[in-house]
Amino acid sequence: MVNLQRWRLEQDLGYVMTARIPMRMPSGLPIYDMVFATDHPVGNKIMTDLYRKAAEREPLMRQEAKAKAKDKRSRDAGLDTLFDLPVTSIPIESLAWKPTDSWDPAARSWWHQEPDFPT
Repeated sequence: MVNLQRWRLEQDLGYVMTARIPMRMPSGLPIYDMVFATDHPVGNKIMTDLYRKAAEREPLMRQEAKAKAKDKRSRDAGLDTLFDLPVTSIPIESLAWKPTDSWDPAARSWWHQEPDFPT
């Protein structure tokens, strides 16, 4: 469905470039996709740069939020610690989206098949 949306943005509305950007849970499970569309190569450069910066900040922000929640639970339970543990980061490469081309769904064999349910 995401490809169909991207393909129609390109074919019907004339966008030069579209991109699928999957949003994932901390476990890596995809939960939804964002679709970016632009008419100009500079738009792609700006979006790529913004996403890269967000991907660099996001893991640290997530880990800081988890650490604060854990500290609060420990304090509430009376289990304070003397030292903070270092925050480790997730490799940016695992978060980055990779541009892919959209494709014409009508070119696929399944596009013209009759439905196998009664009408």
